[in-house]
Amino acid sequence: MASEDAFVDLLPTEWKASVHAWLKEDTPAFDVGGFVVGNKPEVAHLFAKSPGMLCGVPFVDAVFEICGCEVEWHMREGSTIELRDGASKVHVATVRGPARKLLLGERTALNTLSRASGVATRAHSAVQKARAAGWAGAVAGTRKTTPGFRLVEKYALLVAGAPRAVIAPPTRRGAAAPRTAARAPDRHHRTMACLLYTSPSPRDGLL
Repeated sequence: MASEDAFVDLLPTEWKASVHAWLKEDTPAFDVGGFVVGNKPEVAHLFAKSPGMLCGVPFVDAVFEICGCEVEWHMREGSTIELRDGASKVHVATVRGPARKLLLGERTALNTLSRASGVATRAHSAVQKARAAGWAGAVAGTRKTTPGFRLVEKYALLVAGAPRAVIAPPTRRGAAAPRTAARAPDRHHRTMACLLYTSPSPRDGLL
């Protein structure tokens, strides 16, 4: 199954520069662990341990592309992850490449995928609850993003079906503000804001 989806076209032109920066930060000096394991071809398997929405595929692809590895996805971006028949995990992707390159990209890829999937999962849940309650406005994100991770979190909102910024549709002058399904600041009375951070616990994200 192809890993690329239409969502990747939403990303800005220079988005891969962020991925290079993440890898540089993760391994700023000598790669001792990579030196020990060497370049023997290996296969790594990515599993989801909790239900939710898969998000962050382009970032994981970019991480391993830079590291000289290949990713084969078994689920599409935005797919719903379900643990069926008592399963404890779901096979999401397979990564092939030199052992040291797999380890070089592993943590950056997993952290990014976990974060994006966690945000998308919570945002999608809010969107569904709003629709079920007959909410006439929009579930949207705010500017309260994690420093350095704004691109990933805003992207995750879009995959989840939530606008990336607060939207306040105009009302007729003198008309009363519509009833809302959740309490929010007055200036955002037509919009529910999504909480952008999620717990790094395995119960709340992907590992």
